[in-house]
Amino acid sequence: MLNDHWQRLRAGREEGMDAPVLAIGAEEMLRGFAERMMAFVEGAEQVDFTRLVIAESRRTAWIGREFYEVGKGPLVHGFANTLRAYTQAGALRCDDPLLAAHQFFGLILECVFWPYVMAIGPATSELVTTEVAIDEAVKMFLARYG
Repeated sequence: MLNDHWQRLRAGREEGMDAPVLAIGAEEMLRGFAERMMAFVEGAEQVDFTRLVIAESRRTAWIGREFYEVGKGPLVHGFANTLRAYTQAGALRCDDPLLAAHQFFGLILECVFWPYVMAIGPATSELVTTEVAIDEAVKMFLARYG
């Protein structure tokens, strides 16, 4: 089930989800990555699936580990490798690309994903749109690492 869930993201990569490293500027790369990530999150019933994984991981810990190893882990590490390449080319300044990758995920997902996982109800009306979250995340990331 986990493999099937993450297959959509892997299929997107095979269909050109990842632009060749350095073929585009850092801002465009960040924005494109964030938009593809959110399209997957919004189109894959990720909120419900994440809730299920969290609930089942309490009884069966391997499910949480597998969720990370099959999907999020490779995604974060792949993004960190892209950040590393942009850093080596002088387009970014990330001393710790893996930390920077986690930070970029957090800048977006904390605004438009985790509140729904936590079912905050009416307070979701206070959240920014996905587009605003991505735009602000890219600006903040580039202010630190650009």
